[in-house]
Amino acid sequence: MHIEIFRIEGRTCLLISPIRISVAERMASAIENSEVVAALGAYFTPVGEAPVSELVGLYLYFDNLDTAAFITINHLIETDKPIPVIVR
Repeated sequence: MHIEIFRIEGRTCLLISPIRISVAERMASAIENSEVVAALGAYFTPVGEAPVSELVGLYLYFDNLDTAAFITINHLIETDKPIPVIVR
C-alpha cells in the first residue's frame, strides 16, 4: 500500500492503493470528498472472499491538506506499518 499526492484543478488529491474494499468504503464514508475506484487498470487478485477482501484504489480530495488529515487517514486504515508517501 502507498499514498500518492498530486494536484488536480487546484485541489490536493491523495490516491491510496491498493487497499481492501472494506477499508476504502469505511474511509469514503468518513471523508465525504472521496471516490472508490478499481485499482488503476491494474489487475489485483482478491485476497479472500470478494468483495470484502477485494483490492481497490481510493481517491481523497482536499482543499487543504494538513497533519490532522494524515492522522485521520492512518487511524481509518488501522495499519501498524508506515505507509510510503509519493509526492508527484
